[in-house]
Amino acid sequence: MSDRRKHKRKGASAPKGRRPSRPKRKERQAPLLQRVAVRVRELVTRKKRKSRRQRREVLFVQRASDTIRGFVKRNRRILESCLIFAVSISLAIFIYSRLVDRGALDGFLVFVASATGFLLNLFGGGVTVSGNSVSSSAFAMQIVAECTAIVPMIILVSAILAYPSRIRDKAIGIPVGLVALFVLNLVRTFSLFHIGSAFPSFLNTAHFLLWQSVMILAALIFWILWVERLVRVRS
Repeated sequence: MSDRRKHKRKGASAPKGRRPSRPKRKERQAPLLQRVAVRVRELVTRKKRKSRRQRREVLFVQRASDTIRGFVKRNRRILESCLIFAVSISLAIFIYSRLVDRGALDGFLVFVASATGFLLNLFGGGVTVSGNSVSSSAFAMQIVAECTAIVPMIILVSAILAYPSRIRDKAIGIPVGLVALFVLNLVRTFSLFHIGSAFPSFLNTAHFLLWQSVMILAALIFWILWVERLVRVRS
């Protein structure tokens, strides 16, 4: 009996097989904490880069706005003149096109034709005028809106209005310039009639290329003379 109890006790106290040891809780949490730390560092780095980029963009916008503001402040007079010129010429061309479409300039065309016929007959042209048509036995010409000096007049008046000067100077320059361009345009129609009679193949070149350029150049030259001889001398 005693031997069995001893044997059971010995068997009970006999060492059993060891189980695999589980990792501690801190050891399991270490990789997770590392991943969280890496993610936090990435977010912080990305936020810093974004804030730097935003600061650079804000700085660029501020510099650009300061540059534009300084340019406008230094060239305010020039920019105002350019704006007045653009608005004036755009409005005048719009009104001119509307008047042409509605036939409101027919009376002025008849007047230009009559003045051209008078000038031709003054130099022995022997022409007749009917409405806006000027004709002879050798050639006939019809005065249309493009045959007038209206477009060069618009350019000249817009330039005079845009230039910073006194109203008195503008009041002198505009009517004198209009009369000068009208007289030059009579010389134009006079010469075109003779060119059409003698050299009909050269008429379109003289009309659309040569004289159109001369009329616009004349408006520019008159504006320069007005500025140099009248405005700056008075100032």
